Amino acid sequence: MSNQSTSPAVSSILPTLTTLLGLTGVVTGANALFSSKPIDAIRPFGLQKPIAANPSTDNDPLTTALVHVYGIRNIGGSLGTLGLTAFWQRQVKGSVAESVARRCLGLSMLLGTVIGVGDALLVNRFGDKVGGEVGAEAKKAGLGHGVAAVIIAAIGSMLLWV
Repeated sequence: MSNQSTSPAVSSILPTLTTLLGLTGVVTGANALFSSKPIDAIRPFGLQKPIAANPSTDNDPLTTALVHVYGIRNIGGSLGTLGLTAFWQRQVKGSVAESVARRCLGLSMLLGTVIGVGDALLVNRFGDKVGGEVGAEAKKAGLGHGVAAVIIAAIGSMLLWV
């Protein structure tokens, strides 16, 4: 591994982007865990009950547990991103340790796109199955997940190879 200094884009822009991505996951995860109505916390994700569904089941134990699992997933993955970003930024600039930390963060983000692509496919499938207004919102959210996965893959690739 070379002892080269990273490019200005990597040293200034990418840490900000990875920190923002990490904080976004922590905030959405915390919202899912602490929301008084868990089903509403996952709505921006692209999942919601069809309008005809019984609203009295919004806080049923299964729904609450599934939303909490989503919240923990977001927090855990995001803390990994934030931790690797902090570790990378605390290394001596141009050192082998900085390069290794940056590449570990890049690899983590690149592999993490599996989640974004999976979310896009699953939310899109949900939209197909429920149809109507709820389905259209889900399909729009699914596209958002796909776009986010591409952005995260690009950032991860830059961290690995730039």
